[in-house]
Amino acid sequence: MTISNNCPCAQKNVKLECLNFQTAEPIDPSILSVSDDVCIVNGGQPIASGDVGVTFKYAGPHTFPFTTRNLPFSNGRNRW
Repeated sequence: MTISNNCPCAQKNVKLECLNFQTAEPIDPSILSVSDDVCIVNGGQPIASGDVGVTFKYAGPHTFPFTTRNLPFSNGRNRW
């Protein structure tokens, strides 16, 4: 999974909807921390414009439909 920033400005405090997200492969919490139905990306630190900011692997029976939760230019339907 790769989360990049295609906006013309940096994005910080990026949060994803992740209700029921589970993985058999551990993920470094500084990259993706899971708390109930919210995942915090990159420890809340900015992802620069044009940056392939965060990459991680997860293991599960299917692809998980991550959606943005709080981006200022998000319509709530952005997916990674």
